[in-house]
Amino acid sequence: MDQIWITLMNRTDGKAKKLRDLLHEQIGTLSFLVSLDQEDHLHHTVFCCSRIGDVKWSSSDIRKIRRELARAVTRYIMEEEEETLLRQIVQREYRYTAEQDLEKLLGFCRLSAGSEEPARKKAQAIRHFRGLSETVEACLHQNSFVNVEGIMAFRLGSYRSELKDTVDYAVDEYLMDKQYQEFISLLKYFVYIQQVKVPSVHVMHRGGSEFELLDDKLEALEPIRSEGGITFETLEKELNFEDLIVSSLITMAPERIYIHTQAPDTQVIRTIRQIFEDRVILCDGIAK
Repeated sequence: MDQIWITLMNRTDGKAKKLRDLLHEQIGTLSFLVSLDQEDHLHHTVFCCSRIGDVKWSSSDIRKIRRELARAVTRYIMEEEEETLLRQIVQREYRYTAEQDLEKLLGFCRLSAGSEEPARKKAQAIRHFRGLSETVEACLHQNSFVNVEGIMAFRLGSYRSELKDTVDYAVDEYLMDKQYQEFISLLKYFVYIQQVKVPSVHVMHRGGSEFELLDDKLEALEPIRSEGGITFETLEKELNFEDLIVSSLITMAPERIYIHTQAPDTQVIRTIRQIFEDRVILCDGIAK
C-alpha cells in the first residue's frame, strides 16, 4: 500500500480547506514520508496521501500515517460537523424545524457542554475523540480509504448516542425557558395594568440569596403576598417561581425600584428587571 484516500462529499470551499488544513497539521511530522494532494470535483473533494519518491512505507510508518489521518478526520467531524449532527437529531427526534427554535436549542446544547466541570468536560472530550479516531483508523486499516460522510452516517453509533443525550437536555431546558418567558410575559402585563401604589422601593442585595426591601424613607418592609386577583402563591408553586421578593414587588406596585447590588446578574435581579423594565434603576455597590 502506497496511497490512502479521504473523500469529502457535498463539499464547500470552506469545509475542504478546513479538512486540508487539519490533514496537513496532523501529518506535519511525517512530511518526509507523505505528500498530500487535493482533487476538487463538482460535488466532492478527494485528498490523496502518497509516499514520496522511492521511499518505502514500513508497517510502523503505515500505522503512524493512519493514526494521524484518523485524528485529522476526527478533529474535522468534531469541530466542523458536530453542530450539523445536533441539528439532524433535533429535527428527526423532536420535529423542530423553524430556524429560531433550532438556534435556541443549539444554544442550550452549547450551554450543556459549557456547564460540565473542567475535568469532566476534558475527560468526555478525550473519550469522544478517542472513540471516533479509533473508528476512522479501523476504516483506513480495512480499505485504505474513508468517506467522511459515510463515517458520519453509519459508523458513529456511540458518538451519536451521546449527542442525543445532549439534545435531550437542551430540549428540556428550552421548554422550561419557554414556560418561564411566558410566565414573565403574564407578570409584565399584570404590572402594566396595575395602578402605582407606592413611589419607590429599594431592593438591598446583601449578597448570595440575602435581600431586604426598604421603602422610600429607607425603612424596612416585610415581603408580602398578593391578596385577590392573580394568586402568585399558586403561580409560584406551579412554576417554581424563585423568590417571594418578586411577588412582593408586584403587590406593592412601586413607581420606581432601586436595586442595590454588586451582582446584577443574579437570577432574581434579572427577573425583576425583565418584569418591571424601565421602572428599575440599578445601583452599584452593597447597601449599608
